[in-house]
Amino acid sequence: MGTETCCDFLTITNNDPKVTEKFSRRYSGFILVGLPQVFTTPGRSISVRFTSDDGIEYRGFRFSYRAIPDPQLETTLAPTTTVSDSPAIQHYLLDDATLTYDTARQHCIDNGADLCLKSDICINYVPAIIGIQDGDHWTPVRNGYNDWVEVGNDNDPDGKGRVCFRHNELYSAPRWGTTPGPCPPWNPRKICDIKSHVFCCRNISSN
Repeated sequence: MGTETCCDFLTITNNDPKVTEKFSRRYSGFILVGLPQVFTTPGRSISVRFTSDDGIEYRGFRFSYRAIPDPQLETTLAPTTTVSDSPAIQHYLLDDATLTYDTARQHCIDNGADLCLKSDICINYVPAIIGIQDGDHWTPVRNGYNDWVEVGNDNDPDGKGRVCFRHNELYSAPRWGTTPGPCPPWNPRKICDIKSHVFCCRNISSN
């Protein structure tokens, strides 16, 4: 989240009439990527309101929510609910030293999902859930075998940002994508610490 402290406010309120426990949270200023504000509220509805002025423009905010099944109900809610019609996304941080395209996809399958498409992860060139990470970070995608998307702010040698670009469209399928351990050819001795992020999508489409 990045907003003007004096004049931009995000207010989240529990407005379910059936819930007696009311709350209201207001946020403004900056919240670091990777340190989101997380809270739980009873009930089936909340109100999200953003107010701003016509002054300085910052990045804004990203908001997501998840429905938690109530064991007292005869029917259960969906395990994950998203704001849009895109597939429900789960984000994982896995071990850099052993992660490959195949192990990442198997992790998603074991959790009842599959790897996401680039279009599921990147909206307006900003990665879902985690935002733009600091440094060089790639996540596997289902657009093609051993295809990865940049979710970090690392730059190309020519100085152009490549966040939300696919490795296969910039270069070719990476050798490190199917090999655990080091990142050849540029550093054959270092653990490949650029590929720990994995996004799994439920209700996936075939395109």
